[in-house]
Amino acid sequence: MQEQEAIRQCQAGNLAALGALFELHHLSVFRTSVGIVRRIDLAEDVTQQVFIELFTAIKRYDLRRSFPPWLHRIAVRRSLDELRRRKDRDVPIEAAGELPSPSTSPEQAAEQSELRANIREALGSLEPNHRAAVVLRYYQGFNEAEMAVALGCRRGTVKSRVHYALRRLREILALHSPSLYDEMPYQPSSSQSSDALTG
Repeated sequence: MQEQEAIRQCQAGNLAALGALFELHHLSVFRTSVGIVRRIDLAEDVTQQVFIELFTAIKRYDLRRSFPPWLHRIAVRRSLDELRRRKDRDVPIEAAGELPSPSTSPEQAAEQSELRANIREALGSLEPNHRAAVVLRYYQGFNEAEMAVALGCRRGTVKSRVHYALRRLREILALHSPSLYDEMPYQPSSSQSSDALTG
């Protein structure tokens, strides 16, 4: 079932269509959530909550708008709610949460793994709203307009959060991992930065 048809049927109350949307988007929602809550078990719970909420919330969705940013607004809100509820901001993400990266030499793989580990650790020091901005930009590849929808804020606020978050990440990496400092992304369009964050 195609996304638009699944949305229409889901808006009409079709549970099978909700299942189709789950198949299309659950991994993306999970990646956003695990990037914010930084625990796989919590991210799995949040992902389930997102799609439960989606079944009723989707009636308010405008088919003329892009669906992923709208869906990720629910995911971000639920993830931040989970952090506030558990007050568990600094639990490291499990290695099992990484997605496989393209084949590289053992030396390159080791360097990339070290970079990802250091960036994930640095992400844990960010405020949740700034972490969410980084996750959406680098884990999901959202542009500023899409991030504004997902985060429920203005594009200027999006730019500010990403700028602050990247500056803070660079400061932390320079302090704790000087050899990796130059590899830290400076531009949101950097493919290397996306690889480093998503693993």
